[in-house]
Amino acid sequence: MTHIVAVPPLDLSHTEKSGHRRVCWRSRLDCASVCARENGAIHGHARGGTFFPEVYKQAHIERRLFYCRPIHGVLALLSSLAFPDKELASLLKKELWIESFASALFHFNEPWFAKGSQAKKLASAKDFWGSEGPAGSCARTISQQAFHPFGWSGKAIEDYRDKPQEIAQFACFLRDKSALRRLSGQYKSDQEMFTALEAMDISDLIRELHLWVIRKHAPDGDVSFADLSDGERQLLMVLGLIRVSRGKRALFLLDEPDTHLNPAWQLNYLHLIREWTGVAADAETCQIILTSHNPLTIAALSRDEVRVMTSDDDKTVTVQPPFIDPKGLGFSRVLTDIFGMASTLDQPTQELVDERNGLARRKDLSTDQLLRLQALNIELRSLGFLYEERDKLYSLFLRNMDSVELADVVSLTPDEMKRRDETTNEIAEELLREQ
Repeated sequence: MTHIVAVPPLDLSHTEKSGHRRVCWRSRLDCASVCARENGAIHGHARGGTFFPEVYKQAHIERRLFYCRPIHGVLALLSSLAFPDKELASLLKKELWIESFASALFHFNEPWFAKGSQAKKLASAKDFWGSEGPAGSCARTISQQAFHPFGWSGKAIEDYRDKPQEIAQFACFLRDKSALRRLSGQYKSDQEMFTALEAMDISDLIRELHLWVIRKHAPDGDVSFADLSDGERQLLMVLGLIRVSRGKRALFLLDEPDTHLNPAWQLNYLHLIREWTGVAADAETCQIILTSHNPLTIAALSRDEVRVMTSDDDKTVTVQPPFIDPKGLGFSRVLTDIFGMASTLDQPTQELVDERNGLARRKDLSTDQLLRLQALNIELRSLGFLYEERDKLYSLFLRNMDSVELADVVSLTPDEMKRRDETTNEIAEELLREQ
């Protein structure tokens, strides 16, 4: 099996798409939060203790790991729209037709630290269940700027294996740009606002966050973030997180981020990332590593920017650069010379080519074989293959090859691909010298 990894200056970044269940991620920020909670200092909220801003601030500074989940794309985009940047706005409009913020709906629910009867939990919903610190402060600011915020109690399922449970909930709707400007006025930058929004998520306050943006050509004028394509959401997540990480040394790990992109975006994906990194962050301190099985994505890279990962029958994994630059090969040769595919043709057509080549390499053909060879040439010519029966040089080349049947050949390793190319070149050069 062959995997392709693009390396500096364009390397890998990972995003997690399963957002149904809460994934417990542990960075130094979270570890510091757990330690603080045990000592009475609670990250984002207070529960019979006191919130210590210096603990939170130090934990944020020392943070080394960040596990990205779908909600982070929404938080990053909302923060970026709250602090408009001319270059970023131009890029969003050009690539995604996104012009500006339309509205946002924050759906809060009782967090794990909410205590008391259901009536008491509902009564404390408007105070966000006593949350303090960045999470509580951000939630209250949102409530103050929201249009008619309200609370209610309703059944919800946290896990499909559980029965519905009655939980207290609260909704805040930011209905226009003015409301967003009032909210952003409480923060110095989009980075600070993102940190506060994320604190609410870490504290289990946010159940859902719906974001609508004004989009060119949208029938209703605006579109929900959730209604964007998977590829568009992925691009926005990467852009947003690169932007909020600017000024820091950051390594992004992306696991096949090109999976949901159309061919044009797959081809230009690394260019987009380069452009967005230049707009959103410091290119010198921002590194991206990505994995891909897509020839379009790596087609413009040099061999120094790529690592080919292969595993043999005993599951030993080998990592090495390709023997040739992907750049300039074309997509078909990227598949054969980088990914190790024996052929880029469909199976039925490759079988015809194999049969044709098998007959062409023979010296003496029977009448039936000659007729079959002619029929194959006619059929292949109709498919765009231009073979000449009188091309003796090509026939000699086929005779010197150990095997010309590719239909059932498995993927080759980088060393096998290198030997294959060296062998074919030696044969071709020898035949040309003889001619």
